[in-house]
Amino acid sequence: MGTARTPTSEHLRNWLIATAAVATVAVSLWTGYSTAALTREQAERTRQTAVAERFSRSVEQLASPSIDVRLGSIFAMEQLARDDRSYRRLVIEILVPYVFAHTDVHTSKPNLAGLHDGTPDMAGALTVLGRLGLDGPTPDSARQIDGGAGIRLRLRGLDLDRLDMRDLSLRSATLAGANLSRSWLSGVDLQEADLRDVLASNVTMSSADLRRSRANGLSAPEAKLAFVDASGADLNNAALLQADLTFAKLRGTDLSWSVLNGASLENADLTDADLRHASLFDTNLAGANLRGADLRQAHLDGANLTDVVCDARTRWPAPGRPASTDCHE
Repeated sequence: MGTARTPTSEHLRNWLIATAAVATVAVSLWTGYSTAALTREQAERTRQTAVAERFSRSVEQLASPSIDVRLGSIFAMEQLARDDRSYRRLVIEILVPYVFAHTDVHTSKPNLAGLHDGTPDMAGALTVLGRLGLDGPTPDSARQIDGGAGIRLRLRGLDLDRLDMRDLSLRSATLAGANLSRSWLSGVDLQEADLRDVLASNVTMSSADLRRSRANGLSAPEAKLAFVDASGADLNNAALLQADLTFAKLRGTDLSWSVLNGASLENADLTDADLRHASLFDTNLAGANLRGADLRQAHLDGANLTDVVCDARTRWPAPGRPASTDCHE
């Protein structure tokens, strides 16, 4: 007696059942994935909308007549910038002009450094800017602004790329390590400012005042510094390749070990300047005042020394004054 065979129709039915089960599972999985993806997308849109509303509300509150509201707005912006890094740059770009616009209006220039007591919103804004500009762990002392009437701006490491800060006062400001590339700093008061290791590529700083500032390590290739006053400044080891220093006031400025290759120092006042070990390859010094300048060990190959002004105190690289020098004492 032979084994009974399963009818073909039954095989087909079982296959269809199995296929349907697999299809059902696949559809369920796809539906679940699509639903989850849609839910995540909706949640992200909701989050972005909420963040945008928070930001808009904070900006509006900056115009409030209440200092408490303005201060709360500033710290709300800081928290928003920390929650969503895409807002960090925007918060900085709003708070910097805000501080500039609300400093002492009775002075010839808005002054970030000489803020007065009774302006907690300004102190808060400066504190937030300083914290947002920090790239890594630093001592608490570097995170805070100085107290008292002589508050000093501390923007250590802050990214100020492309900002327009013309005719502002940053006197005594701490900008060490800040990025000022492509910024407009014409007429800025940077007296006694800390500009060490500042990146200032393609910065425009004509007629800026850098007297007694510390800028050793400054990197400012192709900077436009025409008519700048950097008398007495510490520009030791500065990189000023192809910088425009035409008519610059550099009396007593420390430019030792600086790199000024291809720069224009035409008609610059370098009286008593320290140019020891400076790299002045192909530098245009035509008409520059070198009275009392110390150029020992400086590299002057290819430099234009036409009509430079010197005196008995001018110290030249060994063995003496270059033969190409057209010096008028």
